[in-house]
Amino acid sequence: MSWIAGLLWVLFAALIVVGGGVSLEACGVWPWNVDACPRPAPMTQGELATQRYADLRNERDRLLQDANLAPQCQIPAPQDEPAGEDHAALCQPRLTSEVLLLVDASLSMKWDFQADQTAIGRLDQLDEIARRSNGLVPMALANEYDRIVAALDSAPGKDRIDVAKDALIELGRVTPEGTDFKLLSFASCNRPPVQEGVFDSGRNPDFVSTVRGLRLRSSTALAQAISSLPEFTSGGRTEDDPVNIVILTDGEDNCGGDPCAAAARLKAALPYAEVAVISVAKEANDNACVAEQSGGTFYYADDVAKVADLMRQATGQLSADECAALSTGTGPNPDSDGGQSE
Repeated sequence: MSWIAGLLWVLFAALIVVGGGVSLEACGVWPWNVDACPRPAPMTQGELATQRYADLRNERDRLLQDANLAPQCQIPAPQDEPAGEDHAALCQPRLTSEVLLLVDASLSMKWDFQADQTAIGRLDQLDEIARRSNGLVPMALANEYDRIVAALDSAPGKDRIDVAKDALIELGRVTPEGTDFKLLSFASCNRPPVQEGVFDSGRNPDFVSTVRGLRLRSSTALAQAISSLPEFTSGGRTEDDPVNIVILTDGEDNCGGDPCAAAARLKAALPYAEVAVISVAKEANDNACVAEQSGGTFYYADDVAKVADLMRQATGQLSADECAALSTGTGPNPDSDGGQSE
């Protein structure tokens, strides 16, 4: 029996050793100071910063929640501004109580909106020959000039002046009541623009009949017209009384004036005038300097459908959605050639 007792004592001792070892391993301690427990790797600086940021955000949220428990301390949620209003403010001037409409009534406005650019280029060459020779040109060149003009006058398609008239009438139709329209047209050289009429609304029947009856003249006295504009309005001189000015033209000044210099003087005289220059022909694109010098905007309408939309944009009448569409290239005037420049 003694051997059985000895065996039991051996088993008891073995249990104590194994159990103690398991307990020691759970504590991470083995004999000879060996640490058997797995340890996580130390956190990097980036991980510490991330953890600190998360802790701070949680603390902020807790403090805000506690503050909002008291009605007098409630913090209103931030309100997002409608994106459409931002677009509308950026893509056009504000609507003013008075609008000056300066319309090119030169003879070239009788030409087709999509006139033959090759023929127009040849006319420019013949004009240059005449200038260099002080108007003394061979009869053959004079006859060629007359033939080209006659062909342009009689070409099929919608005339530039008719496109302009339709756009003006549409502008009057959509403009809110209470906006005064002052209709001006280019006059002969060395003369101020012709005041065709003053209207209390673009919906006034007299405005429509006056637009339809616009008469063409032989010159494009653009510089003279720009210089005279301050005489036709009391607005544009103070921030509280701005005025929108729209200049619609199909060509350059042919009276020896400098429209760019005239535009700079206009800016000095009417610092709060919003000037928009709408070109309805490539030969008028050099007039972009008028918009630049006056702090305004230049538009090139290379399509009939764009003219009315550009008139609305130039007077601050596009909707927020239309202005938002302009920023994505899908609005009334999507392509760069037909676009705008500040």
